[in-house]
Amino acid sequence: ILLILALTLLLSACGEDGFSLGMAEPTVTPIPVQPIAIRKPTYEVQRGDIVRNHLLVGRIGPVTTVTVEFESSGRIGALHFSEGSMVEAGDLIASFDYLPELERETTLRQIAIRRAEIAIERAEMFLDAAESDSNPNPTTIQDKQWDLELAQLTYEELMIYLGEQVASVDAAKIVAPISGMITELRFRFGQNVNAFNPAVTIADISETTLLVDSYATNIEELYEGMPVAIRLFNSTDEPFNGYIRQMPFPYGSGPGRDEDKWIYVEFDNPEDAEQFQLNDRFDIIAETARADDVLWLPPEAIRTFSGRVFVMVEEDGLQRSIDVKTGITNGEMTEIMEGLEEGQIVVGQ
Repeated sequence: ILLILALTLLLSACGEDGFSLGMAEPTVTPIPVQPIAIRKPTYEVQRGDIVRNHLLVGRIGPVTTVTVEFESSGRIGALHFSEGSMVEAGDLIASFDYLPELERETTLRQIAIRRAEIAIERAEMFLDAAESDSNPNPTTIQDKQWDLELAQLTYEELMIYLGEQVASVDAAKIVAPISGMITELRFRFGQNVNAFNPAVTIADISETTLLVDSYATNIEELYEGMPVAIRLFNSTDEPFNGYIRQMPFPYGSGPGRDEDKWIYVEFDNPEDAEQFQLNDRFDIIAETARADDVLWLPPEAIRTFSGRVFVMVEEDGLQRSIDVKTGITNGEMTEIMEGLEEGQIVVGQ
């Protein structure tokens, strides 16, 4: 019993001290990792020409467009043309469903006016007869004068009503004010339309030009007469020469942008435009800034901090910061006006 107890105590002591009957595991020594130095890009100060271009997107469109609207509200009861249709000035494009009733009332008023005209003629005839009687009666003459005056007043009243009726008829329909193509039709048959909302746009396609939406670009660097290069959208062909003819007020001589938002661009040679069709799209390139034979660096080589503009120059393996003065940039090249010399090496960020 004493021997068994001694062996038990011995095994317990070995467990507490971490001894094992097996072989001890070797200790792993970590291998130190050397950090990899990341080489920053370097740039050489070069000399060259910097050109900043402003890219506009335009399309062939009409010089003259007119937008018309209904002058009253109603439901479209007749639609005689569709978008893309050619119309002549005076053509009825659309009308409200109550137009036939208005036209019937107009006809009745015209008949009433004709009756009033006849009544005036008869009153004049009876007055002439009363005045030319061999024994004229003053009372009779006075009655005939009043009859004539009443007939004239009735006629004038009916003419006022007819004018109002004709205005109602005109307000219930849209008539083409010019000859051309319907480029926008903002309603369909059976639709309810509110008064004075733009409804139909008609374009005179006999005279076209290049149109640029002034709201789709920054136009502050553009001006009337500015030369531009014109090329079909996404084309690599040789561009045509052109110029900006008109810009909206206050940037040019055109009306305000709310009235006419377009920038008008013309080809130098009008015959160049004849080969293109309505709505053909174009890239229009305007040179807004240029600096020839100047020092330059890519923008990523130039640093800024707290209003300071500087670069890191590498010389003999050492780096130092130098303040620079920059000029124009085009996104790829930035003009260096002061602080550096051609051939110096600049460390990027």
